[in-house]
Amino acid sequence: MTRPPWLQARLLRDGWTLPALALSAVALAGALLIIAHLLRGLWLSHTAMPFMDQLDYASVEDISGILLGRHNEHLILLPKLGFMLDLVLGGSNAINFGTILAIQLAHGLLLGWLLTAGNVEWRRPDVVALGVALAITFSALQYENLSWGFQTQFVGVYALATACFAVVFLGGTGWLATLGACLLGAAAVLTMANGVLVLPIAAVIALLAGRPWRQVLAYAAAGLLLLAGFMAGHVSPEAHSSPLDALRMPGSIAAYVAIFFGRPIVEILRLPVSADGTGWLACVLIGGAGLALAAAFGLRALLRRRMLRPVEWVLLAGIAYIVASALVTAAGRHSFGWIQATSPRYGTPALLLWCMLLLWLHLLAHRGGRLQAVGASTIVVLAVLALLQQQPRSVAVLEHFVASRYPAETALIAGVRDEAAFREVFPIPEVVESRVADLRAHRRGIFAAPHAEWMGRPLQGTLRVLPEGRCLGSLDGARLLGPPPGQIAAATGWAWDRQERTRINRLLLVNEAGVIVGYARGPLRRADVPAGTGRAVPDTRVGWVGRAAAGPGTVLRAYGILGADAACALGSAVTVTE
Repeated sequence: MTRPPWLQARLLRDGWTLPALALSAVALAGALLIIAHLLRGLWLSHTAMPFMDQLDYASVEDISGILLGRHNEHLILLPKLGFMLDLVLGGSNAINFGTILAIQLAHGLLLGWLLTAGNVEWRRPDVVALGVALAITFSALQYENLSWGFQTQFVGVYALATACFAVVFLGGTGWLATLGACLLGAAAVLTMANGVLVLPIAAVIALLAGRPWRQVLAYAAAGLLLLAGFMAGHVSPEAHSSPLDALRMPGSIAAYVAIFFGRPIVEILRLPVSADGTGWLACVLIGGAGLALAAAFGLRALLRRRMLRPVEWVLLAGIAYIVASALVTAAGRHSFGWIQATSPRYGTPALLLWCMLLLWLHLLAHRGGRLQAVGASTIVVLAVLALLQQQPRSVAVLEHFVASRYPAETALIAGVRDEAAFREVFPIPEVVESRVADLRAHRRGIFAAPHAEWMGRPLQGTLRVLPEGRCLGSLDGARLLGPPPGQIAAATGWAWDRQERTRINRLLLVNEAGVIVGYARGPLRRADVPAGTGRAVPDTRVGWVGRAAAGPGTVLRAYGILGADAACALGSAVTVTE
């Protein structure tokens, strides 16, 4: 089927060719699939259970009392306001996760827009650039920052930095643009400690770009004032390395930074990395190659600075900021060992470095001939496809990361003290119990759902028990976790709603007297279930884990919660074993 002449003429006039259309379609489709994989994993695994540092902000009163205080070395005023809003609206973590996703979407759109806005000769939007930007900002390789409500600051500071640099170099020379950039730099400081680097880097790059002196001085002055304010009363965390010590071991710092940037690519290539040294060389070589490419782009920019477009200055400033942040991180944390550089939280800046390098390569190639442009676009699209093939694997890791909080959540709702489960969410079990007391008292977070009030009640009368056979599933077993008087049973199983053909993620554990004594939840991946049921259950995410107040010899049965007022029995009863 041939295109109508008017359409063909319009496409050619706007710069679209068949290869450009094909590559753009693949890039955008790949990005949308990456986003869909992530959103599905986050939706299915969502929990309101506070995790690690988030337990410091488990009540509105706690947050308001330390609103201007530091969290370690960070001034996280803006994230704290988000935590407070989430608690006021129920503490479900929905505001926190929504903020993280909104930041990533805005950052991806901004990065994609830069290449269109910075190239006035292009008559079409750069969909390939938009595709790789969205693919990278939603990659689950940074799963810790995407599935932990506390990490709004970790994604926020890099988005604010990019926005600041975009205003500096694309916002004009007026006072309004200058003020806007300074405000974005201030917001970065109030988001995370490395935000103090934003305005100093903006001032240096603006000077190199030949921006008006009044703007350069404004950014420098604002950056120094913010740095002075940040340093007032600043105390480095005890466990962190001294930056002065770092100066005496440049080789270790360089290796840390290279691993920092190399790990996401090593993960995509599925090369093993472990604390015993396996895979370190690959991380160092790949990360070092990325840093070398960044240095080459930077040197080229400095040598040709009179010819650079504003968007190139934005990318140069962004790369400088990310590398400087990695160096500061290495200076403070290299004593933890190189394995710490592979933390998924650092996936965000590492992926952003690779994103900016790809965008710059894409930009430069499109200023050459058509063959160069197609070649660069192909490389960018291959990067999107590499991220796409990695996304299901990374989402599975994300789900496992979130599922580590399920035992603590179910124990708290069941009213039992499972110290091992509590240590999965915070090293000191007593802290978990004390910090969630306010959530329990105000029925927020994990205690907001009706099932949190059902413990100790008879199942009959609390819920409608549906006829046998409505649901498939089983209570695989229940074992005693502790001696009296803290008799706690850990239970596992799987559940499937046969009528609605969907998994059941909320369950009750009921004793032989018909009293609700425990709570369970999922989803957990159970690869054995589809094969074991002859594909009657096609989904692998049907597993669950729970805790119950039950001693040895107690007979338990599991019931799936359906809707607001119904329950269905799963398989047969089991006896708690020691």
